[in-house]
Amino acid sequence: MATRLSVGLLLLALTLPVSAAKEPAPPGSERVRVGLALIDVVVQDRSDQPVPGLTRADFEIRVDGRRVEPSEIERFEQICSAPEGTSPVSSASGPPALRHIVLYLDFSQMTLPGRQRVLQAAREHFAKGLDPSDRVMIVTHKNDLKVIQDFTADGSVLAARLDGLQDDASTLDTDVLEESQNIADVAKSSPDPRSLARKHAAKEANRAERSLRALEAFAASLSDLPGRKALVLATDVLRDEPGLQYLALAKTTPQAVGISIAEEIRQAIQEANAAGVSIYTVHAGGRPDDPHGVGLADKLQEMHSAIASGEASALTIERTLAKETGGRALLRNRDPAGVLALAQRDLSCYYLLGYRYRGRGDNKRHSLDVRLGPESRNRAGGSLTARHRPHFTDALVADRKRMMVHALVAPALYRALPVTGEAFALAPTKEGRRVLIRATVPIESLSMVPLDSSSVEGRTMVRGEVSQDGDAVFRFAQDVLQPRVPKSQKDARLVYQTGCILAPGNYTLTVAMMDRRTTAIGTRQVKITVPSADTRSDPYMSDVQIWARDPGALVVTVGTETIGVKESVGDVSFIPRAERRITRNQEAFFSFHLCPPTGSAATPEKPIQVRQTLKSEPGLVVPGFQFRDLSITKPLDGGTLCYELSSPLPAGRMASGIYSLTVEATGPVLGSPIMRRAALAVD
Repeated sequence: MATRLSVGLLLLALTLPVSAAKEPAPPGSERVRVGLALIDVVVQDRSDQPVPGLTRADFEIRVDGRRVEPSEIERFEQICSAPEGTSPVSSASGPPALRHIVLYLDFSQMTLPGRQRVLQAAREHFAKGLDPSDRVMIVTHKNDLKVIQDFTADGSVLAARLDGLQDDASTLDTDVLEESQNIADVAKSSPDPRSLARKHAAKEANRAERSLRALEAFAASLSDLPGRKALVLATDVLRDEPGLQYLALAKTTPQAVGISIAEEIRQAIQEANAAGVSIYTVHAGGRPDDPHGVGLADKLQEMHSAIASGEASALTIERTLAKETGGRALLRNRDPAGVLALAQRDLSCYYLLGYRYRGRGDNKRHSLDVRLGPESRNRAGGSLTARHRPHFTDALVADRKRMMVHALVAPALYRALPVTGEAFALAPTKEGRRVLIRATVPIESLSMVPLDSSSVEGRTMVRGEVSQDGDAVFRFAQDVLQPRVPKSQKDARLVYQTGCILAPGNYTLTVAMMDRRTTAIGTRQVKITVPSADTRSDPYMSDVQIWARDPGALVVTVGTETIGVKESVGDVSFIPRAERRITRNQEAFFSFHLCPPTGSAATPEKPIQVRQTLKSEPGLVVPGFQFRDLSITKPLDGGTLCYELSSPLPAGRMASGIYSLTVEATGPVLGSPIMRRAALAVD
């Protein structure tokens, strides 16, 4: 999947630019580009069965009401999957006739009954087996996107994955589970329920925005797959007017209080259309639990009305997403898996039409109408219907920043570059810990431009964020011009470093790096823990960190002044290592932070003594080398209220092996002695 879904140029709104004017436009003129608009069309009879065998002459295309001339229809293909027991075929060279279907379970927008119904129905559907042409993927979204199963034709594997989800309580969203109680709380909040209603509505709107951004990013990641793709979206509390059920009780609306997700809906639809993704929606559950509570008898009718308005809002967005992408909406239905059968049927045979158009990149929607000619419609008693996306957007190729946004939302899908991400907790401050953030990519995976006979350079875009419980607490972005790299240096790596101050706790670090020339993107998402350094009453000594000079690292350090690290570009500098491991001849030093209790500091009369010892595996002091004992009498660092201590390691004087490093600090201001031990590997 990492190779198949690596992202190149994302195409917006059915447009596939194939050429552009190479000569500059005359002054005052508007640049016009020529593109090929691709439209997938499903033709069905009155029994809802696909109709094969049509020709180019059977179709008419109208854009903004204007009929497209037959000469402008440049591409025509009938794409049909194979009957059961045979191999997939296509009527023309081009997209393979496989049915790519994604079961997209948005658990952040699904009630408990809806979750149970969808998982059970989908499991039973897949357990019956798949046709040879089917390729099905399972994706979930709660706080982030997860690929539970990559595309497979094995129904038993899909059923097993769904069994695992049924037993996974972590997929439950407590905000959704508490909706019924929240409605009761709003109804009881008198005389003015508006404040509480707005609070719950704003929280729901934030959750809906996350869901739509995730859906948009995932749809964009499917753009490399050929042909039409079906995304089966299971939700039941994703609403086009978030919080409507709460605000109705307060006699107001989301629009009146400034809540709108119209732009997020538009962007999700545009990206789905651009990637050839048709959305099939299924209303997973039913109405939320009936409201209940003491003292609510006179409010029950009003509450039921509010709940009904919320359900209507959910059905509206399901209809919109399906209609605007050429899919279908399965609303109140006893069998949620029926939407999977609809998607399979629609993908079993469809037509791909491409017409040449002259666009201006105005980013506006243009109506799209594909009709069957009179003779074609009458072939089956006038009952043939053609279904497709009702519009396209004449947009420019997606800009690089937008591609990077998608990568941060769906990092598991963007692995074209082998990117790594790391974070290092440095000195403590009053606000938290100084944290150094690092993203690394091998130079050989980037496209480099020759500068001269001996060196090359390139350009890379870096974006990332640190988030906690789904909310970004720190973001960074940089366009990096890589320093000159000798052609002979095969193991070179681009190392981007930045930093921030984080409170102690658990976080998620997501980094994305893009090759500016090829637009290949690599992402990495890792969990990080920022340890506490509470010095209010007890002394504190940090873990020992190893910093080493790495000749293969081309280091770009930006935005690190707030954490006490000097900014630099291109220096082969000392950088922290994730593990305490160096080579025999590598220049390195170790560092740590020593923090006395609050209000205490070393003085000439009351110094802090620090003893450092390095022993080899048998327990012997390293021959010919000893660390100098330190006597600290200077004031504390004003920013951290700690001492930052470091000592060089003896390059070239240690044999390969495992060593034990011991640091012990004593002194009246510390009270009892404080000690740290750390292992060091030398290769």
